[in-house]
Amino acid sequence: MKRNNKGSAGREAGRLFLNPQAVIYGLILAFLWTGLIAFFLGFCGFYIRGLGERADTLVLVAGLGGACLGAGAAARRGKNLGWLHGGLVGFAFILLSYLLGFIWERGTGPAAGLLLSRLLWGTALGLLGGMLGVNTGGR
Repeated sequence: MKRNNKGSAGREAGRLFLNPQAVIYGLILAFLWTGLIAFFLGFCGFYIRGLGERADTLVLVAGLGGACLGAGAAARRGKNLGWLHGGLVGFAFILLSYLLGFIWERGTGPAAGLLLSRLLWGTALGLLGGMLGVNTGGR
């Protein structure tokens, strides 16, 4: 009797793919989470002396935290390849943040090393959030 492995290979190929809707969903949630975290840190900075002086660091922390949370949501929505969905969300979030920043702050561009290091941090935290998100998804 001849075995037919075509069905299992077809299922395997259909299971391993990138879900662009999950990446977009995670990107939108990353921006929302960043806004909420930045609002909370700004609120705390209003009442805690000295915290407002570190606003640039706090905004960076809020952005990276939002990227990590959005990456986890993208990985849960994608249901597989959490590291890829999360890494793409982290990378795209930092890149879009800088592109949006150019709209409001014309004439100044980030140093290439600073942009590269933040892209690496965003991607790394996106990878971490994606790996955690795909493993904590409701099954």
